Amino acid sequence: MKTRVDDQIQITYRGKQVTVKVIVSIEGHDLVVVDSEGRVYTTWWEVNADQAAEPLRVQQRHWRRYTVGIYDLRRALLHSLVTAEQTTIPTLEELQKFCQRKGAEIRILKGNVAKELEQLTPQFTELADFLAGKIRWPLVKGSHQLHFFLLLRDSLGRLNVGVLSARLTTINARLTDELKHLAGWMPHYAARLSAIRMLQDQFQTVTREIQTSLQAMKRHEAFTKNKTTRKQVAGIVTALDRQVCLLIRLQHVQPFTKWAKYCQADLNEAKVFATKGAFDQALELINRILEAMKLRVLSFEIEELIAQLSLDIRLDRVAGGLYRERINLLIAECQAIDETGFTQPVCRETVLPELVKAQTAAVSDQWKRVKNALKRAAAAI
Repeated sequence: MKTRVDDQIQITYRGKQVTVKVIVSIEGHDLVVVDSEGRVYTTWWEVNADQAAEPLRVQQRHWRRYTVGIYDLRRALLHSLVTAEQTTIPTLEELQKFCQRKGAEIRILKGNVAKELEQLTPQFTELADFLAGKIRWPLVKGSHQLHFFLLLRDSLGRLNVGVLSARLTTINARLTDELKHLAGWMPHYAARLSAIRMLQDQFQTVTREIQTSLQAMKRHEAFTKNKTTRKQVAGIVTALDRQVCLLIRLQHVQPFTKWAKYCQADLNEAKVFATKGAFDQALELINRILEAMKLRVLSFEIEELIAQLSLDIRLDRVAGGLYRERINLLIAECQAIDETGFTQPVCRETVLPELVKAQTAAVSDQWKRVKNALKRAAAAI
């Protein structure tokens, strides 16, 4: 049955039934969902459990949960795709060519075949390293074939060039199976990643739209001169209602859940004060919400930096100067946030100290420590 965004469905997670709401649906099937606490779930791809019978059949795995939310899921999808595109696929293709080349060399060996084969085997180190520890069926089978190939003997203990060449052909076939597997899931992951990015953009747009609206509202004479008419009061309340509606969708997805609820509560309270004509009290709440919006924008920037840094670490391409500069800017933004009225102040107590730790680690190029400090800073918001 096809599903649509906002549908309520039942999924099985670790053997338990969970009621969730769909937040991403691609052609009705490729889903991302959230539970009642805003935790994000999605499915991943693997080979069929009956691998020996149907080694190339691919199906979806049980659901995987991302408690941190859509940013965590985005990083997982991004890493899977980039690693496949920039590392795994080129490596598989290169190893395929290597197996084909060595198979051809073995078939035309002359003279002291045993000695020449022994000189060839050290060249298989890269292939052995790649296959070592792999758990997917094609690569495990390829590793077994390589083990027997490197013994330079067939099952009867004979030096059999034909058998050795056949083993390389089998390894090549298993590498081809793995490439087919990658080709099967990558389009789904790419579509999911694109949808998640669009969702993030929507959330960021909502946050900035609320910021802009509240900043414009502060310029109304009701707040600047404490003068207004009944009709203008009704307009202000309607405008505040609109901001509440914008926040509702954010409440259902981590990491926005708690933050959005606090903002909504403040907006509702500001509406009450505005209705009574108590614009000083309403303005105090609006200012607090605007500071909360600055904090959320800061979190967007931290999460974006984490995504880029984690990928650069993996691909060994970290541009230290650029990251140090961006961390300094984040610290300045954090210091500029006035959290005096916050129910749970986080900037001075948690976010800023973690950003300073990231700054210190960045000076000595300890990028994994930088990433972990940034993650802790983002999690506190």
